[in-house]
Amino acid sequence: MIRNNKGFIYPLSLCVYILFIHFLFVLYGLYENKKGIEISVNNNNMQEYYFLTSSKDVENQLATQDTPIIAGEKVFLHGQINYTITKNSATTYKIDYKLNLQGVKNQLVATSYYDNELHKMTKWVE
Repeated sequence: MIRNNKGFIYPLSLCVYILFIHFLFVLYGLYENKKGIEISVNNNNMQEYYFLTSSKDVENQLATQDTPIIAGEKVFLHGQINYTITKNSATTYKIDYKLNLQGVKNQLVATSYYDNELHKMTKWVE
């Protein structure tokens, strides 16, 4: 560049430099959005996996045992699920799940209903 700041090259190179910096900021914003979406998808997949495995275990327990354990806890790598089993009617059980994840302040609560005649979960409410 020319050392003279009154010429045409200086403002033109300054505009190109500002456009380049703006382009880098846009790319950084896209990167941050992508990382945030990736973390939330990973977190949701982990929640679904924890709920699914604990409901399968409770369903297996209710299918094999005559008198189920009233309350239990299942510990995972990044959290734990506490569940309680209550008799809803003569043939159904109501199971309440509470998921505590590491780094998440609030508990996630879900409820499922198990039919003793069908020997399977009939309803899931999250």
